[in-house]
Parts: sequence; structure tokens; C-alpha cells
Amino acid sequence: MFSFSIFGRKDGFTLLSPKSVAKWLEERPKDDALATVDAASALLRALPSELEKPDLGQLQALVMLDDALVTKAAELTNQYVANVRAVGALEKRLWASVYDLTLGFIAAYDFLMRELPQRMDAKRWQAGLLPLLVRLMRHRGIDAKFRLFRYEQWIPGRWRDLHANYALACRHGLDKTSTEVAGAEGPLHTSIAREYLHTLLLQLMNTGNLAPPQVEWLNSKLAAWSADIELTPHAKSPEGFYVDLSGVEGLRRKRFQPTGGQFLYLDTTPMHGRIVQYQQALKDELSKGPSRQVEAQVSEQLSAISKVVDYFAPEFKPVTRNEPRAQEAIRARLVIGFRPSWNTLTEMDRWLERKAKGPAGQQKYSYTDKQALFIYGHISEQTGKQREQQEAKAREKAPEGPPMPVLGDPCQILDRGPTGCRVLTKGNGLTVSDLGTLAIFQEEGREDWTLGIVRRIKRITADQVDLGLQIIALRPVRIMIQAQRHRLPSGYSVDGEETTIQGQRREGFYLTPIDPDGKSASKTLIVPASEYEANQVINVNTGQTTYSILLRHALERHAEWVWTTMEVVGKTAATPPPATPAA
Repeated sequence: MFSFSIFGRKDGFTLLSPKSVAKWLEERPKDDALATVDAASALLRALPSELEKPDLGQLQALVMLDDALVTKAAELTNQYVANVRAVGALEKRLWASVYDLTLGFIAAYDFLMRELPQRMDAKRWQAGLLPLLVRLMRHRGIDAKFRLFRYEQWIPGRWRDLHANYALACRHGLDKTSTEVAGAEGPLHTSIAREYLHTLLLQLMNTGNLAPPQVEWLNSKLAAWSADIELTPHAKSPEGFYVDLSGVEGLRRKRFQPTGGQFLYLDTTPMHGRIVQYQQALKDELSKGPSRQVEAQVSEQLSAISKVVDYFAPEFKPVTRNEPRAQEAIRARLVIGFRPSWNTLTEMDRWLERKAKGPAGQQKYSYTDKQALFIYGHISEQTGKQREQQEAKAREKAPEGPPMPVLGDPCQILDRGPTGCRVLTKGNGLTVSDLGTLAIFQEEGREDWTLGIVRRIKRITADQVDLGLQIIALRPVRIMIQAQRHRLPSGYSVDGEETTIQGQRREGFYLTPIDPDGKSASKTLIVPASEYEANQVINVNTGQTTYSILLRHALERHAEWVWTTMEVVGKTAATPPPATPAA
């Protein structure tokens, strides 16, 4: 009787032997890493159902496939990091491809680790356990890294599996045995203990404010920074960290002596000192005035180190905030994104206009009223009485005008200060690029919206996100801007002045100063990135007046928007729209 699958008969399955893996790799397209990785993920998903009696031959085939795909996975990871700021189908596709491959290898190694001991003697199993565990630990580290790319944290089950794998290696005396594995830049020597420690240290970087390029760069430096530290069964100093092999968490600060678990201790003093030295070297390099390209790269690396250096310090130092924050739970509404925030303020402005008119101003002429005006030139007495009754009922139902619209997603403000706050929200639509994006929130019972910038993202659960917002304006004003652009050289001028043309109308924000008097703070705008140019003049129309504004220094730049200082250089009365001719 035959057994069929998506790969044909079981005796033709690719992962049965190293020979079949080699043949499969030869048939893959050389210049399409994405297709090769996706095909390998499909093979790994089918492995548990295809292998009835696994042996060391399947383990060798799996190890061979793993080592062969290291460079392709690294290539796709680099592409993801390079394209992560332009969120779209490519960014999601690259992330999912490498992550699915990692999960496939974890599931395959777990399957063999459960099945192989039942089908061979202890000596043969001992020979295959080291290459299996070291690669399984490496893929668990990749899993942790790719979750950091999305500001996610491990669930307890993943911690339990990581600790169980390391405890198994310790029981067999394999935790510190060095072995060779394939790396993106060539063969390298590692051990199960080094891979385990690397994953623990990587999870300490779950700060919520690291961009994926920064996570990838720090991950590449961890091995060198942590070369001379190791987990020990006894604490070497009163400070430092500990990990419970029977628990469901990673490294924890040793603020007191832990009890009731299987504890290992870590003194990060040498590692922290090395990171501080590296940080100072980057500062010294910046002070030399390097080229613009080198300066941008060094600044990015210095920013990454500054965000994590205190997390590796052996002694706990609480974060000092610029302003005190009140611990409070306030219900609010949240909108994330440049365009969604502008559209929300537009809806609020429309509601305020309707509210200013009052209930009577909301009434519209009916068809009967139009007929009366057209035929008689006035509304009849009966129609007038009906209108008075309708207005009285409207005032009783809504004495203050129409109800305020419910905009944005529900959220909860956990703490609040003059310049920042923590917000707990669902965040289902949050992406990597939302770190550094604009967001507005409205506290329950208030009409005003507050504008901020997302500085930190931490996914608590699958549908809950803890956001850290920097508040930059309490009552932002939406504006429409038009850039004044010079015409192409044509030899044509008016009174010796070069002619200009008006650009497209684009959205923007005028930021009211946070301080109460607003005298000491400089006036700023947020404009689309495509419209910003230093010392460029733009027109801002408020309906009553058109202001000519000179854009000055850029305080902050992003792919979508630029926060810039401004200077008013002129103003004129806005031209009223042409009157509609009478019928």
C-alpha cells in the first residue's frame, strides 16, 4: 500500500538523508533566496508527518539543510532591516519568510529530540545530541530577535522550553562543549552555554524603543561584549542577575536572594564596562567631525548603545524622568499616524462648527419651506410655528448642540506628566514603523486632543500594547500648507523678480507651545517630509488670513513628516471664494 503526501512517497522525502538534501539544494534557484527559504519551510512543516521511524540520518540531513540556509536567511534578514522603515508587503514578506524558517527548524529539532531516544541506544543518542541542541538553541535566539523586531516578548511556554533544553545539556555534560556551526560569514565555534547566554542577554534589550536595524547591530556585538562572562551556580557579587531554570522568565536583577528554584547567577560587570568603553569610543569618533555618511551611522550606533547600556549594568539604576509623572488610570481615545491624526482633528473642527451654531443652526429648510420661499418670498405662519416647535424640542434633547463624535480607539492612560505619558491600548494595527510616528489622544470628558510622538512600544500580549508617548503639543491645530516653488528657468520675470508657482495643498500641524504663556517657546510646525526644505517659504491659509512662513531648523525628521521651527515673514487677507450667481 502506498502513502502519498505533497512530496510524493515517503521514501522520496527530501529530509531522509544528507544525499537527498544535497540534491534538493542543487535544484534550488541560485539567485532567489526567498523561494528557497519558503520551500525549506514547507519541508520542515511536513517532517513530523513524513518520518515514521526517524534515525540519525534524518538528523544529519536536517543539520546539513540548516547549515546550508544560514547565508540565505542572513541575506533576507539584511533585506528586511534595510526595508523595515518602508512598511508594506515586502517588509512583511521578508520578516515572515525567515521567521517561518526558524519556527520550522525549532519544531523539527523538537520532534527528533522526542523521537530519537526511543529508537537508539544511549551512546548513539549522545553523539547526536550536541549538534541537535546547539542548533536548536541558536534558532531559539533567532526567534527572540525576530520578536524584538516587532516589540514582542516571549510567552512563558517559550521560556520553559529554552530552560529545559539548557538543563538537558547540563545533565549530559554538553553545555560547555565547543562545536563548529555555519555562520553568515563562515564557520564559527560556539557552545550550548554561549547560545543560551546570548538569548538571555538579547531579551534584556526588550526596551521597546529600538528600531530593527539597531537590534540587529546590537545582536552582532553581543558575542564580543559577553566573551568573558558566564552563568555560575553561585553569585560572585551582591549585584547582577539570576535566572531560574524551573521558571518561565529570563534574567532578573538580584535585588534580594532568590529562593525556591534552580538558580544560576550572572555578573555583568566586565560586559558593562566594555559597552561603556565602546560608547565613549563612538563619542570620540563623532567629535572628530567625520563625513556625513559616517556621522549618521555612528550616531545610530551611539543611540542604540545609549538605550541599552543601563539595562546591562550590574547595579540597578532607576530611570530618572525629566518631569514627575502621576500614576493614574484615565480612559481616553487614541489615534496613531500622521494622516489619521489630521483627519481626526478635521472631524473635531466640523463638530465644533456645528456646536457653535446651536440646535437652531442645525435645522435645515424642508422641501415645503423651499416651495414657500420660491412662490411667496416668505415662510408661512404655520410653517414658522412648526419650526419654533421643532427648535424647542431640539433644545430640550440637545441643549448644547450635537453630541461629540467618538473618534479613535479606546485606550487607558497609566501615568501622565507634562512631557510624556504611558498608554495601554489594543494596538492590533501597530507596525514597526510606528516607533517615532505621530499620535493624538483625547482624555475622557474633554474636547481637546493632545499630540505626541511614539517613543516606546512593548507588546504585553497579542492584543495589548504599552506605548510611551512624548507630548509635544496640548492643542495641535491642523493647517493646510502650500510651498512656493520657483519656476523652471525661462527668461521670464515680472519687475525683475523671478516668478513662483504654488505647490499642492498638503496637510500639516501648528503646535501650540506646551508652557502656559507660550512666550518663551519657539513656534513650530509639522509638515510632510516631501514639503520640507530649510529656508523655504510656505503659505498657510487660516480662512481669514494667509501667512507666509519661513521654515527654519528641523528639530526631528522622519520618513513621513518633519518637525521644524518657523518664522512668520508676511501675511495678507485671504481672498474670499467667488459668490455663487443667483438663479
